[in-house]
Amino acid sequence: MIRTIAIAAGLVALATSAQAAELKLNLAGKDAASAHAAIVHAAHKVCGVAYRGDSLSPYLVPACVQETVESTVSQVGDAGLIAYNQAHPQAARSLKLAAR
Repeated sequence: MIRTIAIAAGLVALATSAQAAELKLNLAGKDAASAHAAIVHAAHKVCGVAYRGDSLSPYLVPACVQETVESTVSQVGDAGLIAYNQAHPQAARSLKLAAR
């Protein structure tokens, strides 16, 4: 069952940084596609805040988002969400492209 999860951006990259960001999501009652979209959206927010002002952010944010989505999906542990994430590997990047 999908539940409330906290997303911590760039767990490895930000372990030594004071800019670590966290956002709580309530995924209860959402199907895999909706939960995944919420996770991707939250990852973009958190990673954007974590790397705001960094001259390398165009390179760091996409990697952070991908890592954060993968980590969060694993933490949730829902089989449907894991399958959806594996079937849609480009989903984490699509939000950024749509925003352009």
